[in-house]
Amino acid sequence: MISIRIAKIEIAKTLRHPMTWGIYSLSIIVQSLLFYRLCLDYLQVAQHALHQQGISSSLSLSVFKPFCSWTIMLLAIIIPLFTTQTLSQEFRQKTIYIWAKSPINTYHILIGKMLSIVFVMLMILFAMLIMMASLAFETSLAWPTISSILFITALIGLGFICFDLFICSVISNPLFALAACFLGNLLWMLLEWLNPFPLAFYYLAKELSLLSHSYHFLNGILYSSDLIFYLVFCGFWLFFTHRVLKNKMRHLV
Repeated sequence: MISIRIAKIEIAKTLRHPMTWGIYSLSIIVQSLLFYRLCLDYLQVAQHALHQQGISSSLSLSVFKPFCSWTIMLLAIIIPLFTTQTLSQEFRQKTIYIWAKSPINTYHILIGKMLSIVFVMLMILFAMLIMMASLAFETSLAWPTISSILFITALIGLGFICFDLFICSVISNPLFALAACFLGNLLWMLLEWLNPFPLAFYYLAKELSLLSHSYHFLNGILYSSDLIFYLVFCGFWLFFTHRVLKNKMRHLV
């Protein structure tokens, strides 16, 4: 309950900031252009297949999946802007002293701040849902697949949030924290492709990559092992973020 109250305070503060609406408007424009382009390409492929009497590609394969991929990339860029504002900026402006001197547990503070960023992410996902649902006027949609796509996008976005909060709890300088979050998010997405591990441990890149566990979800299949991976990933970074914040706030009092 305390975390919800803190989240409401943080959400109200976030929504009052002009940067929030500027970033959100820009993200809507980018999403709209990407969605329009994907739909246009799908129509061209469908018309070509109709004339050639071939098999046209499905909406899920040609539109929804790439739209999900682009939205994940968008979240990887946008989320660090809010995590640095939530933690690193508070360390820089010394407003973290207010939280440190309060009787509120560090855990509740962390969860409240995380929920405020989750709210921003849900705003972006809601716009994504509206765009995909708009196609229901012209054709029937596979809602289970759409739900699965939105769910995996939210899970990966939550992973970005938890990891970026850890980075921002360690690095107090907002610019350095922002750069580290950008690079870290790209690393977690491209880890399977980059594969920095020795040949004997090549499988680790696939197991630790955020995108490698999304393939089943994108096809509307729920794998418990993939879900557990994302939950463990988020819990791991939240645990260490809590430890770092607790240690820093103890020294601030």
